Amino acid sequence: MSKFAESLVELENTLRSARAAVAGHFRPGLEELATRSRLDQVGLVPSDEVVEWFGWHNGAGDPNANLRNCELAPGVYIFDLETLCQEYLDTRRDFDGVTQDLPGQWSDASDLWSPSWFPLARLDAGYVAVDLAGESMSTSPVHAGWFDADPEYKVHPQWPTLDVFVQELTRRYEQGTYEVDPDGHVRGPDVDADLRERP
Repeated sequence: MSKFAESLVELENTLRSARAAVAGHFRPGLEELATRSRLDQVGLVPSDEVVEWFGWHNGAGDPNANLRNCELAPGVYIFDLETLCQEYLDTRRDFDGVTQDLPGQWSDASDLWSPSWFPLARLDAGYVAVDLAGESMSTSPVHAGWFDADPEYKVHPQWPTLDVFVQELTRRYEQGTYEVDPDGHVRGPDVDADLRERP
């Protein structure tokens, strides 16, 4: 078992102990070939971490139903790969539209959302995204991609690898930064609250 796989198991055990709703709604994981094939269809090559992420669980719950069952952390919702691929394409299209509507403000959509950023989880107003353009094919930098954030903030990863991001989530549950209410809903600050002030 890889170090990242161990981190994922530790996070899941923590979620189950806390009785987070998401723990009872995880979807079965995907085979490596399925993950690589689907991402290839949108022009991306997954890192080993991303393959392991979807091998762990292919999201949770139903993105069109109760989001509480998809909630990994406060305002952080994990979906299946098919849904995320569609949201990736939709996001690229939306930002293409913004740059066309405001041609003098940005040179192209990449200024607002890099085509190498794949949404691993949805935020209330953005995505937790992994950058799949890095030189390392083993790990992926992780961005808190709020739609309203300054591009200068978004361009720098908030966590150097997906493993570091997962370990940070576990730490926050263990230290009480995140708490789960009787309905299984997770309460706490934004996932990047200690890194910047949200407007």
